[in-house]
Amino acid sequence: MIASPGGAIQIHSTCADDAAPYPFRFRQDGELRIVETLPLIVAVVEDLLAGCAPETVALRFHRTMAEFVVECCVQLRRPDGPEAVALSGGTFQNMLLLTQVEELLARRGFRVYRHRRVPANDGGLALGQAVLADRME
Repeated sequence: MIASPGGAIQIHSTCADDAAPYPFRFRQDGELRIVETLPLIVAVVEDLLAGCAPETVALRFHRTMAEFVVECCVQLRRPDGPEAVALSGGTFQNMLLLTQVEELLARRGFRVYRHRRVPANDGGLALGQAVLADRME
């Protein structure tokens, strides 16, 4: 979506906490929860055709993804289950998304874990594999 790190930094620096998310819906299909992205795509295209600034569209899209992650966590949380969420993987190298998800989850009562010393992407995976290999010898 964002072609250069400079663009991501610019969007992050102009981030407004009140950026309204785009619509999305969940539907149940047996035991599967399916997110319907058509409303999101339609709203993004409408904003772009209406001349909305790409930065505004990007902010709203990020907020939508953050809201989506949080809603998934809320739907999966069981009354007797843990209230901890680990945010990991390359997706959460996106600091805008990470901070939004972290804040929204905390507001919903989740304890949030994230990478602090080890990278969230393949670097962390490689480190884990190296530690495991070392212990297997």
